[in-house]
Amino acid sequence: MNRESLEPTAAPVSRVRVGVLFLIAAPLSLCGLCATVFYAFTPLTANNAADSIYSNVVFGSLAALGIGFGSALVWQGLSAWRAHAARPAARLFPPAWFFGGGFVLALVLGAITMAINSDQSARIVAYIFPVWHVLAATFAPLMFVAFAARRLGAAADGRAVLRALAWGALGSTTLALLLEAIIGVIIIGIAVFALTLTPAGAALLEQLGAQVEASLAADDPSVLLEMLRQPIVIAGALFYLALIIPVIEETLKTLVVAFAASRGTRWADALLWGVAAGAGFAIFENALNGGAVLAAWNVTMSLRLGATVMHVATGALMARGWYAARCERRWSQLGLLYVVSVFFHALWNATAIVLSSRTLSVGAAAPLTWDTLAATGIGIALASFQVMLAVFAGAGFVRAVRSASTSL
Repeated sequence: MNRESLEPTAAPVSRVRVGVLFLIAAPLSLCGLCATVFYAFTPLTANNAADSIYSNVVFGSLAALGIGFGSALVWQGLSAWRAHAARPAARLFPPAWFFGGGFVLALVLGAITMAINSDQSARIVAYIFPVWHVLAATFAPLMFVAFAARRLGAAADGRAVLRALAWGALGSTTLALLLEAIIGVIIIGIAVFALTLTPAGAALLEQLGAQVEASLAADDPSVLLEMLRQPIVIAGALFYLALIIPVIEETLKTLVVAFAASRGTRWADALLWGVAAGAGFAIFENALNGGAVLAAWNVTMSLRLGATVMHVATGALMARGWYAARCERRWSQLGLLYVVSVFFHALWNATAIVLSSRTLSVGAAAPLTWDTLAATGIGIALASFQVMLAVFAGAGFVRAVRSASTSL
């Protein structure tokens, strides 16, 4: 009798979950299809074919994210609707070396494609290059997910891993961008208001405004680069990018793990979800930020590999925190690991900001001067420090996977 009383309520719950998946997948797929239309027609209608390359990098990335994750969610929904057993996470992903090799191959093919770019071939490049960009942006994060899943996912729900990946790539990034934009506008408004109260601040605002107008009028980015080297601009960027953004992103990135059931969830499951969420976040950033400077695309995407390791490692840290809070009732552990994740994320961002400012300074300085040598030395030291941070994060990730594997 108890079984009969439970059966009528089991199906509606399953259908509600399937309906939610389809409800999420529909707008994602629609946005992806719209981006595909722009991707197809932008190079044909653009006045400057070279500009269409960057536009198609954006449209191609949005199309891949929308259609890719939308199709994955539809597949999950249909499988659940047909009552098919969830595929283990270990069977969803090829070996990690497949994604690592694909990442390197995409970098090589992207470099070759940009090397043949010219006024005559720009439209063709606008269709081909975004493919290599999307593959490079996606394969590097998936390499870490595959490494963890194939060691921990023999009994893990593959659908849950895909949901965590989709949350990290689309859900958390959407909320993070919204909050970051709101807070950024508030901070800028407060800063501008405070500066207008002092004569020196008002003069500085007029100077920055004049520089922006001159740069736009002359179509000369060097004026904007000079503005970016101003100490007050660097300080503002450090405050926002190295303090505000890490707090927001580490709060939202692995929030999917917070809703894990307190019973039946293993540490290996929570780790997989956290790693997948961090990798999803890195996929979004790689796709939308990695193509900002096409002239140095290979360098940018190679450096994005370090940011990917950072996101995956902090995702593992936060997964451990949420598991301790939800399953072990140790909420203090969540607070401690949250502080560690924010600190590491902030340290990474701060190093990247200062390194970028030193790179701009070297580019503007005269060759073979003491200023150039000093800026170059500082840049090398900062780059070496970032490499050390990436190695440390990677080692922490591998250690977490091995510890979770031992617990199995």
